[in-house]
Order: sequence, then C-alpha cells, then structure tokens
Amino acid sequence: MKKTLLFLTMMALLPLLVNAQWTAQGNFPAGDTTGSNHGIAVDGEGKIWIHDFYGTGAFREDSSIAVVDVRIFNPDGTEVDFSPIQQIVAGQDTMRFAGSNGRGMRAAANGDILYAHGSVLGLIDHQTGEGIAIVSPETGSSLTAPAVDAAGNVYITGVVGGDVVRYDSNLENREVIVEGVPAIGRTMEVSDDGNTLYIPRFTANTMYIWERANELSPWPTEPDSVLQGSDIEAIVKHPSNGQLWLSAANYLRPDEEVFANYTPNVWYGYNPETWAREDSVVWEFHGEDPFGPDPEFLPGDQVPRAVEFSLDGTAIYIGSFRNSGAAFPAVQYFTGTATSIVDAPYDRPEGYSLDQNYPNPFNPTTNIEFTLGQGGETTLKVYDISGREVASILSGQQLNAGSHTYTFNASSLSSGIYFYRLNSNGVQITRKMTLVK
Repeated sequence: MKKTLLFLTMMALLPLLVNAQWTAQGNFPAGDTTGSNHGIAVDGEGKIWIHDFYGTGAFREDSSIAVVDVRIFNPDGTEVDFSPIQQIVAGQDTMRFAGSNGRGMRAAANGDILYAHGSVLGLIDHQTGEGIAIVSPETGSSLTAPAVDAAGNVYITGVVGGDVVRYDSNLENREVIVEGVPAIGRTMEVSDDGNTLYIPRFTANTMYIWERANELSPWPTEPDSVLQGSDIEAIVKHPSNGQLWLSAANYLRPDEEVFANYTPNVWYGYNPETWAREDSVVWEFHGEDPFGPDPEFLPGDQVPRAVEFSLDGTAIYIGSFRNSGAAFPAVQYFTGTATSIVDAPYDRPEGYSLDQNYPNPFNPTTNIEFTLGQGGETTLKVYDISGREVASILSGQQLNAGSHTYTFNASSLSSGIYFYRLNSNGVQITRKMTLVK
C-alpha cells in the first residue's frame, strides 16, 4: 500500500492506540429478536436501528404485502414509538420496504439514517422516522450498505460490480467517482476526509482500496488491495480511534486459504495504515453444541453481516445473517471501555484526563472537558489534519486542579477532522473531533 504525506503528518500528531476489553452482554435486544440481520446503525441520539434482509413483516396498510421492518431501539433495548418503519415518503416519492431486499444502513453525519433497500436509497429523520430524501443511485445492481465521510457526503456502490456513486449530505448532486468495481460484495466504507474508499468483495477474497491524494486529485482507475484471502461482509469505522472493524471469515463458505488467516465469526479492529490487528470480538454461536453431530443452529447459518458502535465507542453491536435453518437472535452486543488514545508511552500522572468533545460531530460549537491533577499553566489548542494550529482556546492560563469545561466555536473553520491538544504540567493529551457544516 502506498503511504501518503497525510499519513506521515497524522502520525506525528496522533497518539497511540490502546485496545479495549470487551464483555459479551448477550442478544440485543433481549427477548424474541429472531431474524436475519443485514444492517445495524446508531443514530445521533444513540438509538440502535436494525433491519433484516428478508421481508418478514406484514405491511400495516395491507397485510398481504411482506415488508422489511426497520426497528429502532433505545440503548436499554426498549423499542421507540415510531418503530418499526416499513416505508418512507419524501415529496412525491414513496419508498416501501417490500420484499426481501434490505441491503444495509449507516448513520449520516448529522445523525439521521441512510437505508438501502434493493436499488433505492432513503434518508430518514432519526427523531421522527419520517422520510427526508429518496434516490435511485443507479450503480448497476442492487445496493451495498452506504458509507459517509466527515463532511456528510454519501457513497454507495453495487453488490454485483457497478460504479461508486457519491451524493452530498442531502442526497443531491449525484456523481460517479469510480467505474466498474469488480466482483461481488455487500458493503463499503470511506475515510473521514473522503479520499480513501474501502470496498471489500468476498468473491475476490480481498478488499479493494481507491485512494487519492486530496479532494482535487482524480480517483485512480485501478485499486490497491489489502487483506487478501479474506471474506468480508461487514465493515465500519470506530467512532474515535480510526480503526476499521470488519468480519473476515464464516462457515457458510469454508475456505482453507481464508481460515489460515482469519477465524470465522470474529470481527477484527484494524489500523487502516499498517493493517495491523488491534482488537476483536467473537460471535457467540447459538445452541448448546453448535459444532456437534446434530446442532440446533448450524454455524454455517450464522453469517457475519453487520457491525456498528455506540456513539462513544463503548459498545459494539454485531449482526449475523440466517442463511437457512432455524431462526436465532440475530444481533449481539459487547461493552467495554472505549478504545482510547494517549499521547506517549509513559505513565500519565493520576488525575489528568481529556474527554471526548460533545457533541461530536458538531456544528459550529462543541464542549471540551478536561481534568487536571494539579494546578498549573495550561494550554488547549486545536489543529487541522495537516498539523497546523487553527485555534488557541487556552494559552498558558493558570488553572486550578479539578474539572474544567470550555466551549469551542468553529464557525470560521471548514468541515473536516481536527485535533485538540491539552498541555499542563508536562502532561500532553490529544483527541480527535469532527466538524460538519
């Protein structure tokens, strides 16, 4: 893989990664949640959106019509009052989730929900469940799960080959940016800056990467590839540390080459610059003896198909697709400490912390909270992705020990990724935040 100047600059600014420790919490939500999961998303309020591939619901206005139920739950597992959603209307357009065609979903940059059904993509208000926009991307086949960059642009391609299409945050201004993606796949991701496309194709046993130098550069006609010998059907960015999380093997398509490097039904967290594995969670197979002579639920019927994080990264939701056989609870979740960042490999004195800004993403103001173990001169500065200082919130002010909160106004800055760095008494901590206008 080629490395870019952007990577070198970010490595000089970004801290080291510390892996999370995940604890299995069981099925989500608890109770009768059998299905065949094909998508999970967490909206701007932290609600969890889940949908199957199959149309197992009965349309409320005509029970003879089978539809995909898009269900929405609070983090405690209670279902919200406008769930399930079975169709949306936007202007003169109606998008009914009819038949077995639930393709995938992703949270938009502002917290709304993008849902792909068949060859149609809809934008749904996450607070009301009402439609905002409906488009037909015309990728050349049914749609993959969409992807979103930090500026809110939306990317999507086709399951069977096809083009990569980009829209703005309102699902307007359609543009084909890559033509002829090879092979078959179900999902994609994009870097926050919008300059790197990650498109896994399980029939090619690899993940293709299209990378350009900056937003003014053309996209390459031929992709790079990584994770050869993989079978990836789910991928997502971690909300705070930059890892790419993905599944890479399953028992539906047992393959010696794949199994030599990847364990079925494990979701891995990768560093997208070095492609080193940094974290993982493992699906808990249903049934008392799933690999015995007469399993209740076949391992090959529990196919990894979705992954998503809570807003703060302290919970991960994974979903499996039921290929055939007996139905099982299709989503599991795990909790842990967020995979955090520290600036240097030294023991930080007790009492110092820099919290994730809130809200994040934000526009144009956000709150930054930190704690000092002892009083002293303190600086709090903001840098852009090139490492250039763009704002100074504190410049050597004398602060007391304890908690402090400051509001940062980014009205003069453009959308993008920024880093805020705290310095006090020789302690330095950096975090990442995203401005979306």
